[in-house]
Amino acid sequence: MIIITGTGRNGTSFVAECFRNIGVDTGGEWWDKSNDGWEDRLFYSINIEMQKAGISFPGCKEAEELAKGVWGGRMKGVAATRQVVKNPDAATVLEVWIHAGVVDRVIMPTRPMDQVLRSLEVWEKPTSQHDKTRLLASEGMVYESCMTHGIPLVSFRFPDVVQRQGRDFWTLVSELTKFDISVEEAVNAVVKAQRPESQKVEV
Repeated sequence: MIIITGTGRNGTSFVAECFRNIGVDTGGEWWDKSNDGWEDRLFYSINIEMQKAGISFPGCKEAEELAKGVWGGRMKGVAATRQVVKNPDAATVLEVWIHAGVVDRVIMPTRPMDQVLRSLEVWEKPTSQHDKTRLLASEGMVYESCMTHGIPLVSFRFPDVVQRQGRDFWTLVSELTKFDISVEEAVNAVVKAQRPESQKVEV
């Protein structure tokens, strides 16, 4: 299973929409109120429930134990129904998903932190220095978990990824073509996702 995650407000919904455009359903729906979406309900619920239970940034040993129990069973249930899932909250508990044996690779768009915070303020809530620290830590957790366990991590810049002449665009296209589609079909999927409601860049 591919997990699309990151800080949030970093282009994960845009990437999920690209996959949807090639027929790979990430689940969920679009939420106009927050300008994001396409999150499988069970995948989302597991990540939120773990955070509410105080499970966030778990160490490797703790994550391994968690993955052996009920959490791991539920995670395998998600992987049995989805090829690709998206949720920024997965970043802080990615270690558990990896220990559950369901993660093939991770896609994490990156975005300048000032833009991430500005987007949060526009669509969700006021931000503080604590938010910046927390979001940077979640991004670091993704890198650390993937490096530690040898999970391929694909990263590209958002919103640069919408620029067809750039490297970021073609990195995303390459990920889409792994689902047995042509380059032209992948390009069209990315272009189609570049609609205001799924790819708004706040100013």
